[in-house]
Amino acid sequence: MPAMVGALAAAVYAATAARAPQFGDGLEFVAAAAVRGVPHPTGYPLLTSLLAPFARGEGAYFRSTLVCALVAALAAAFVCRLVARAIEDDSSEDATGRLLRRWLPPAVGLAAAFSASLWSAATQVEVYGLNALLLVTGLLALAPCRVASPSRLAIGGVVLGIGVCNHLTSLCLAPLLGWRLLEAMRACAGSRRWALAAAAVGGALVGVLPLALIPLRAAANPPINWGAAHTLEGFVWVLSGGDYKHGQFLQARPGTAFTLATWLAFAWHRVVLLATGLGAELLGGVDFATGVGTRLVTGVLGAAGWALAGWGWLLRWRRDRAGALALAAPTGLQVAFLLAYNIPDASDYLLGVWVTLLPLLAVGVAAGLRGAARALDYGEDAGRARRLLVVLAAPVVLALPTNLGTANRAGSDLCAAWIERLEAAAPERAVVLTHGDYDTYALWYAQFAEGRRRDLLVVGGNFLRSAWYGPMLEAAGLDGREVRPEPGDVFAARFTAVDHVEMLRRAAIEPNIGRVPVMTTWIPAEWRNPLAPLLAGHYEAEARAVLLAPEEVEAMAAWYPSLAPPLLMELLPRAGDSRP
Repeated sequence: MPAMVGALAAAVYAATAARAPQFGDGLEFVAAAAVRGVPHPTGYPLLTSLLAPFARGEGAYFRSTLVCALVAALAAAFVCRLVARAIEDDSSEDATGRLLRRWLPPAVGLAAAFSASLWSAATQVEVYGLNALLLVTGLLALAPCRVASPSRLAIGGVVLGIGVCNHLTSLCLAPLLGWRLLEAMRACAGSRRWALAAAAVGGALVGVLPLALIPLRAAANPPINWGAAHTLEGFVWVLSGGDYKHGQFLQARPGTAFTLATWLAFAWHRVVLLATGLGAELLGGVDFATGVGTRLVTGVLGAAGWALAGWGWLLRWRRDRAGALALAAPTGLQVAFLLAYNIPDASDYLLGVWVTLLPLLAVGVAAGLRGAARALDYGEDAGRARRLLVVLAAPVVLALPTNLGTANRAGSDLCAAWIERLEAAAPERAVVLTHGDYDTYALWYAQFAEGRRRDLLVVGGNFLRSAWYGPMLEAAGLDGREVRPEPGDVFAARFTAVDHVEMLRRAAIEPNIGRVPVMTTWIPAEWRNPLAPLLAGHYEAEARAVLLAPEEVEAMAAWYPSLAPPLLMELLPRAGDSRP
């Protein structure tokens, strides 16, 4: 059954995978993989290593997406096996028990495969599908079944270590590994105890070895090289989350720590997200479940899911209290992280919550269906027990059509059009100012993955206060152009939009204007963008290209929480300016 679930998921993922680049972090991951660079913290050496063989040349994004699709399909297959492991203690031999042991695992595996989070992670380049695979693998290795052997503890340690190389939320498996180790050590004596500890710790140390790729790659001075990680300080900065931990972890806003009042309001929104998110996995995802009716339905479904998981936990608690706490720890730590991390795309982190919740949810669902079968007096009547198949199939049947619109990226080419229009309009050797992830990463992908318009100097305005950015620009090739970064506190509370524009002028515009073309991606002032009117107050701004038409902006708004700038402008000296 797991193989069939994985094969079906892989086929659907391949059919709906993005054929063209998609705005987002995936562009940076592919570009960094192409140049053996270091992307944004935490460096992601595992993902970029997996993508590296496929990340150069035309179509690099599509090939890399297929890698992510395969990883997500494996995660769905492993979910099937994990559910079978979770309910294997059920000793009931009546028709209902046999039916559940046979059909509940593939039903949950397919529901997970076509859930909004996993399906969406499989059709673009992202880190979350790989994170799900590693979490499920760790749960398979460490979930209670029998006394853990050295090999099982070693596998659990390796998976935990590799998971840390991919995403720090994989640390949520550490309490489960620790509990399984202590449980095994209590069951044996003498030197064997130390053999078990050596297996777990040694496995974890082997698992984190890919982290060594970060300083090795940084030392080669690639054109994507966050944090100068070839130094100990830079390496620690990258691994610990870089500026994100200062601007978003336990922060009401960048540079402003939570107070009790601000955190309570923030936490309430997160609780609502968690309460509705499980139901929204079957109804298009939380970002698309915006109507009152849809929110009500997702809330009811989500509450039912949490209740069933709680029931499963209570059943586990009655048999083994320590084991129940250890199984709940991964989900609890994921939830705690969501309650502390103030990130706009928090819904992406829900996948880790649902994956770690699965062992308890599966036990609760099985218990609920057995109770329903007893209430309906199905007993040994296999024909009547088969009616439960309708209940098992319902989530899959519901998720397939509703999440298709959320996850299908096969025809999405807005990012590709944006890149092509900018490249066609930008003069040779232009300095192109960008102002966020969407425009910066898109041009990095075009230059470093597909090798297009390497003559352009892309200057990320949001990086100019970072100490590592100057050497990275030099590695990309200044070719006679000049950029003067101004390192400082990235999240300084008093650094206003006026200060930012003045920095752009000093760092990138004034050293180049009048010598080479100076372009900027542009969000119109009527969109309440403060940079546009401030820059226009100093320079003439001449339109070069419409990068996204109004109807494309509207279509894009359904996919992305923020928009790539829809215009390309050239900044020119004002009339009478004495520049050469």
